[in-house]
Order: sequence, then structure tokens, then C-alpha cells
Amino acid sequence: MTQLDPFLSSSIFVPFVTYVHSSPSDFFFVSYIYTHTHTHTHSLVVFTTHALLNSLLSLYFLYILEHYPKYYKIAFLMAKEHQRKENNPHLLGTKEKGAGHKNPRHALFTFITTFLLLAGLAVLIVWLIYRPHKPRFTVVGAAVYDLNTTSPPFISTSMQFTIFTRNPNRRVSIMYDKLTAYVSYRNQAITPPLLLPSLYQEKRSTVVMSPVLVGAGVPVSVEVSDGLVMDEAYGVVALRVVLLGRLRWKAGGIKTGRYGVYVKCDIVVGLKKGFVGPVPLLGSPQCKVDI
Repeated sequence: MTQLDPFLSSSIFVPFVTYVHSSPSDFFFVSYIYTHTHTHTHSLVVFTTHALLNSLLSLYFLYILEHYPKYYKIAFLMAKEHQRKENNPHLLGTKEKGAGHKNPRHALFTFITTFLLLAGLAVLIVWLIYRPHKPRFTVVGAAVYDLNTTSPPFISTSMQFTIFTRNPNRRVSIMYDKLTAYVSYRNQAITPPLLLPSLYQEKRSTVVMSPVLVGAGVPVSVEVSDGLVMDEAYGVVALRVVLLGRLRWKAGGIKTGRYGVYVKCDIVVGLKKGFVGPVPLLGSPQCKVDI
């Protein structure tokens, strides 16, 4: 055996140095077994595997020693310092001594932060799974039984609308509370609000509503009264059906708080003065829903 550096003969590595002669020059082959000094291997297979790994590791160490001597010196100093601390436990730093003792405040802060992050992640996952979508409303039919103007000016109205409401959610039901409906013409209400019955809408379901909206002698402005006379003479009247109320979403046994819902359905009907009965819808886009 050839004398090696203290780093190579430390307790971490057990060195084996073998000189291999090859013509015309000589070179040496170094192998290291990364093991404890008291470990004994009795199996021939394990020993052969270790020998192969040691050979590969030896080539790596030779390459480092030849091309990067600076790193070898640094590793030597680190190993020497580690060995010195192992031989003298009193030299261990306060950080190493107190590694097992954590600050209670730091532990509490870590626990609270982790809990909040996990809770937020759980809420996000639930929201992504049960994310509620707004209901959809569409006016599909209308009938006019009375729409007249009188002085000074007043408007008397009696209309019925067929409204489809669709719940597009796959996992969430909708509960409507205190839903009211009225008709406006040129941004002025011509019927008082009508309270509709409470409505529970199942998942992926469609409900049909047909409220009859009546207003007797509703005061309006002169511009609104004159505009209605002109539109009836032309045969085209633009109306707006408005629904107001509050709704809740329900997923299993979980119910959300109440949210205000505002539905605007702008429609255009073909109507001549004095006509009574169902009227054609000249334009009936999907209603706008705000929650």
C-alpha cells in the first residue's frame, strides 16, 4: 500500500491502491469503497458489484485530481474539519447542537400558514368542481290583451309572456326567492311588479313561466304615451320584460347566501292598435342576466 493523503485515509473512505504496470509507462488505479470501517461483506455477488462501482468511482476521482486540483483541496479541508468535529464533540456549533429544538412561534406560524394554504386549495378545488353558472332566460311567446293610452296620459296594459329559464349547471340547483316581473316601455314601467311564486330549479333543467302582467291606468310621460301611439300605428312595438329577485345555489346539502338577480329581456312584437291575442316576436334574443 502507498501512503495517501489524510483526506483519502479518513474514516469515511477505505482506500485501496493498486499499481498496474503497463508497457511502456506505469499508471496507478485507485478505488474507494464508500462504507463504514466496521462493515463486512460476505457475499461474493455483493463484493463483485462493489468492486465494479469502486472502479467507476476511482476513474472519476482520478479525473478530478488531474484536472481540478482546487476542488480536491477544498474537499480535503472539509473532510478534515468534519473528522475533527467528530473526534471532539465540544466543537460542534450551536446550530448543530440545537437542530432538534425548534422555535415554538416559528412552528405555530408554519402550522397556520400550511393550514391556510390547504384550506384555500380545498376551497379552490370545490369551487372549480361546483362552479355555478348563471341561469338563462328566453322569451319565446307573447300575447297582448290590452294596450291603450288615455288622458292625462295613462297606459292600461294586460300582457302574457312565455319565458323559458334554463339551469345549465350539472352539479348545482337554483332556488329563486321573491321573484317579481314587470313590463317597461321606453325605459318606463307600464305595469306594477308582479310577485311570482318561489321556484326551485333542478340541475340541467328548464322551467316555463307564463306570468300575466296587468297595469290599469299607469301614469306615464307624454313622450311615452305619444311614442306608443306612433309604434302601434307603425305595427312594431319594442318592450322590455324585467325580472327581479334573489336566488341561492344549492349543491348537495350546501346552500349559498342569497344573491340579487336582474333579468332584462328586450323583445320586439308585431302589434297594431286594437289587436288582441298572441303577437309575433320579431326579435327575441337571449335575456341579459346580472347577478
